[in-house]
Amino acid sequence: MANNKIDAAIALSSILNLGNATPSNGYGTPKSEIVSATLNQKVQKYGRTTGLTTNGIITGINATLNIGYDSGTARFVDQIIVESRKPRYLQGGDSGSLLVAEGGADDRKPVGLLFTGTSTGKMAIANRIDLVLEEFGVMIDGEGSAPSPTPTLDPTATPDPTATPVPTATPDPDATPTPTPDPTATPTPTSTPPPSTGDMGVYDISWSSKKKNLQFIIKIRQDSDGDGALTGADSPVAAAHVNATLTHDSSGNNQIDDCSIDTCYSNFGGDTGSNGSIKFSLVGGAPMGLYEAQVTCLTHATLVWNTALDADNPDTFAR
Repeated sequence: MANNKIDAAIALSSILNLGNATPSNGYGTPKSEIVSATLNQKVQKYGRTTGLTTNGIITGINATLNIGYDSGTARFVDQIIVESRKPRYLQGGDSGSLLVAEGGADDRKPVGLLFTGTSTGKMAIANRIDLVLEEFGVMIDGEGSAPSPTPTLDPTATPDPTATPVPTATPDPDATPTPTPDPTATPTPTSTPPPSTGDMGVYDISWSSKKKNLQFIIKIRQDSDGDGALTGADSPVAAAHVNATLTHDSSGNNQIDDCSIDTCYSNFGGDTGSNGSIKFSLVGGAPMGLYEAQVTCLTHATLVWNTALDADNPDTFAR
């Protein structure tokens, strides 16, 4: 299976028909300077369906995922994972939205190009924006820049001299179908066909609590028998790198909310041992209440994280 890095298309239009800013209820004009994605980076986007959504958090970089399309399954590498505690961060029709930094010195600097997400809309996946721009030979026509250069086209075709390339443009619906899906239909990792024996997932998240200390143990297993489900008979995965977020219901409303309401700890990361498990601890500062642990990024040298295999992710615990 090929390792894809972007799912994007480009089209020509006219500057008479296009602007370079969001509608008035969005974040405005993106910056021309791009910025690399970093863990815990705060990001926002403006999409056709959900409009402006803010307070997204980058919880995974360099992720490898299997994405299900109508025509089959495609493997993507070097992807950005964005999470939100509120639903509808990304919905069908939002594909192609530009992901930009939110707040601080990098505010509105492009980070990625969103192309899919989970069915709940709480997790979204983006291509790195630098790889998209490099593929098409274009730049961001944003604040502080000149218009983007025209990309190299078929030498037999004469492009409109007023045209501006738009890397997020919708393909012609009358054109012959290609492997790139219609961006109005967001494919989701959960729709991936039955996994192969090269896939892994989150088998279990367990908890222990003593005094002010809280621990949670994450177990990763490989679908070694290829039956599409993780069981105790499947093989543990050693040397898998796990990133996880722990959220505490600090508002006391007995539910897990956005990080702007509840307290989020997102700096958990490490590699599984020979038994396929890794233990994370919150020491000396774990108040009573409801907690949720969620694996946000899972990578391995040879195996692929298939979220359809996850048997226990996220998981909650009342302390």
